[in-house]
Amino acid sequence: MKKIFLSVVCAMSAFCMTANATTVNQSADETTTAATANQSEAPDAGLDHECGVFPGDAIWTYADGVLTITVKDVIADFEDAEEPGTQERHQFAPWYSIKDLITKVKIVNNGRINKLGNYAFANCENLTTVEIEDFSGPVRLGIGTFSNCKKLTNVYFNNNIVSFDVLSFKNCTSLKTLYVKQVEYMGWPPFMGCGALSLYMLKEPTIGFHEDALPEGSTIYAPFVDQHRWQYVNSNKVKTDLYLYNDTAKTITCSNGQIYSNVTFENGGLTVGDNSSVSYSDVDLTYPVIDGCGNELHITKIAKNAFIDNTNITGVKLPASLKTIGDYAFEGERNLASVTLNEGLDSLGIGAFHICHSLSSLTLPSTLRSVGDEALFCGDKTTDFVFKSLPHFNPTDKTMDKANSIAVELTDSSYVNTDSKEVFSNVASASYTRAANDFTMVTIVLPFDAESDENVQFYTVTGLNGNIPVMEKRETLPAGTPAVAVKKAGEGINITSENVAVGTELNDVTGNVTMKGSFADNVQIIDPDSYYQKGTKFMLCNNCFYIYKFRAYVVKDTNKSAGAKTAECSFDDDSATSIDTIAFDSAEVKIQSIHDESGAVRSDFGKGLNIVKYTNGQTKKIFVK
Repeated sequence: MKKIFLSVVCAMSAFCMTANATTVNQSADETTTAATANQSEAPDAGLDHECGVFPGDAIWTYADGVLTITVKDVIADFEDAEEPGTQERHQFAPWYSIKDLITKVKIVNNGRINKLGNYAFANCENLTTVEIEDFSGPVRLGIGTFSNCKKLTNVYFNNNIVSFDVLSFKNCTSLKTLYVKQVEYMGWPPFMGCGALSLYMLKEPTIGFHEDALPEGSTIYAPFVDQHRWQYVNSNKVKTDLYLYNDTAKTITCSNGQIYSNVTFENGGLTVGDNSSVSYSDVDLTYPVIDGCGNELHITKIAKNAFIDNTNITGVKLPASLKTIGDYAFEGERNLASVTLNEGLDSLGIGAFHICHSLSSLTLPSTLRSVGDEALFCGDKTTDFVFKSLPHFNPTDKTMDKANSIAVELTDSSYVNTDSKEVFSNVASASYTRAANDFTMVTIVLPFDAESDENVQFYTVTGLNGNIPVMEKRETLPAGTPAVAVKKAGEGINITSENVAVGTELNDVTGNVTMKGSFADNVQIIDPDSYYQKGTKFMLCNNCFYIYKFRAYVVKDTNKSAGAKTAECSFDDDSATSIDTIAFDSAEVKIQSIHDESGAVRSDFGKGLNIVKYTNGQTKKIFVK
């Protein structure tokens, strides 16, 4: 096999070598003579292509600035052509005569390479990038292998174990980044004359590693490495729990050996492309991703068909930075049983989790705004979906299997689609939670039917009696009905209903005033007849105010109401209304007693005028219809 390989090499050399090259025969000794005989001659100024052979069954070619070396065993040792005495020996690299044209070195493995020789690429002053294929064994850099390559910035050893010899990167003043799998040995000093480096290493070194081997200010990025196993290294210089992004190879590499390919940087974030053939059972993309300059990048998109029909995958964890899951991204993953979608996700594409038969539950974040058709049609197994938002989708389409169990859990941070009034015709449970102190009053409007209970009492404002709001006690609050909620006990306001419809249609409450609600966020109200809640009062609009989702306000009818500037209430708002601060600074302020107009004590609010005394000495009035 070796003779056949050399015959091909020699034929190629005979075609490519310059005119003064010695004829190349099939023996290794003659090949060496031919290669070295050509090394001292400079090429034509207009040279744009060159090639040749050299010891170690290696072929080199040059074209358009790229030196490509296909090597089977080793790249031989050479002399430093810039040192005195070497010109007479002619033992410098065969591409030395075109060194100033080389901007990139690419080394292709054609066997079991184990060394890049002494001074092999020394003095290539325009070299900026080195890319080396994965090898089957450790790779050693010789003395001065890349010395004096003053424009070299990035070296990608990819998934290789590397040893650095003395002065391997001497005077590489622009060198910023090295990617390696593991450092097996580091001679002293390999980076003399270099500035601060970022060394990306997937595993801890196999021998003692001294931080002084790196230039001052350097940082070691070593994902998942136990810092206590490092020797002679200040732990502050080691950053762990990271993924490494290789812009040249378009990959994300993890220390556990997982590599995700077809990863591109676009629109300010990383997009994970086709990885449908990966053999991993667990896909975890939640760790920070660092590029070759030490910059943190963010995965923002899983592309269309990225993991389609991969039956190896059983679990998926996706990062908070993720905004989009493309069409059919996880379709057909029949063994996918666990998916974690963190807050931040904006959209699910068509068929995103289509035919994922083993997926028994999925929680969809509060930031989710849109869901494509059949995105959640997981197949023949019932899946429990928990929606923390009310996204854009058509519930009549096959967005999800009708046999699925659905829960809706809303907070003030939940996204609400106000374009479609019908969202879910029936859900197993719907809930809304909000921070509130005891005996505080908040305005509220809910997308589902709710009941007053021992923790929360609902009221609707139906009029003004002078400067006193007329409030009607409501045991049942229909969906979309704006109201006042008084928190009586428990942790915050927690409202839960079972087997209800969920929708965003609003139903005003009318009397001699109209109470309105909003499911949209941050809506500007410019209406001199409108009242907003401020502490224990409804305040007449002076210029404009903003209303937030799940909140309500009051509009007076000029022909029916007196139009007082302030309507005094008997309960305090909390900061969750985002309108103003609460009137009572102390959370200990509570109702002391309730009286009727004659002063008689009441056990609870009654119809008509109620006089309420608080533990801080304040007295308020409330009119209950």
